[in-house]
Amino acid sequence: MDFLPWERQPAETPQAWAAFVAYRDLGPYRTAEKAAAQLKKGNRAFGAFCTEYNWVARAAAWDAECDKIHRQELIEKQKEAIKAHGDAAALVRKHAMGAIKDIGRKLDPDQAIKWLQAAVKIECAALGIPSERTAQTVEMGGNKDPVGVYLDHLPAKQLIEVAREALREVEKSTTEGAST
Repeated sequence: MDFLPWERQPAETPQAWAAFVAYRDLGPYRTAEKAAAQLKKGNRAFGAFCTEYNWVARAAAWDAECDKIHRQELIEKQKEAIKAHGDAAALVRKHAMGAIKDIGRKLDPDQAIKWLQAAVKIECAALGIPSERTAQTVEMGGNKDPVGVYLDHLPAKQLIEVAREALREVEKSTTEGAST
């Protein structure tokens, strides 16, 4: 039967095990002297136990196991946070897009744009997508045409016009789709 290094070893006496637990649980800055002082025991016995039962390697294995567990928990929490932030941003984006449709009735244009910009930034961060990008150019018939313009770089009036144009296109395609 195999025992994990930080568990009680088959030949380890109860006194040696208790001493190791005190040593192991002191953390990365542990010493046999600190463990001996904690249990009010002599350094000599602890030094012998430390050597005989290979405390340094066993405690290092314990530290590695604790770190592994901590990293796994952290990764799970990060996944949960990313999902929650993405879901929240998608909801804000949905409401901001709805508000753009109803500009003047529910939100003023500046408020709608700020909501949309915030939602896009949060959603990009949650998905690991950079939200700040520089414009790229594409060669088109001798002309350089900028592409990659993002919402946070447009003035509010221009962004409103882009949003309205997009809505007109959506309504147009919806109307055309319904008539075919």
